[in-house]
Amino acid sequence: MSPKLRSLLARVVLLGGAAFVGTYLSKSAPHDQVVAVRLSGREVERIQGVVTRVGDDEPTAGFSQSFSAASPAPHLVRHPFSAPNGTYIVVISWSERVDSSASPAQAAESSGAEALRPKLIETTFERRVSLAGGEVIVSPD
Repeated sequence: MSPKLRSLLARVVLLGGAAFVGTYLSKSAPHDQVVAVRLSGREVERIQGVVTRVGDDEPTAGFSQSFSAASPAPHLVRHPFSAPNGTYIVVISWSERVDSSASPAQAAESSGAEALRPKLIETTFERRVSLAGGEVIVSPD
């Protein structure tokens, strides 16, 4: 084998190895991810979420957001974070205001302050998602 051919072959092998290592490392490096929760017109007062990689004990990301009657929850709540691509468990919990219009008999039984306080329903759901950089939409429906 000529020295020129040997030098060229060594460069090709070196570049191929570097490309392989770069590809491997880029898969395990953190990427920008977005979890979007579809609320579908619910009157959500507070939403919380935890994102945990399958097999891990500790959460990778988490978020909490509160809303009021003056600034209601949007139909789609987005949470950006940075994490490696892979399979994750997303647990979403929220408190939802419900119509507390009671019958006159029930209204007479409850105290004035209690009758004015909105009733809240707690809802929790869990989804298994594959994150590959970009946005994934989760819905309780």
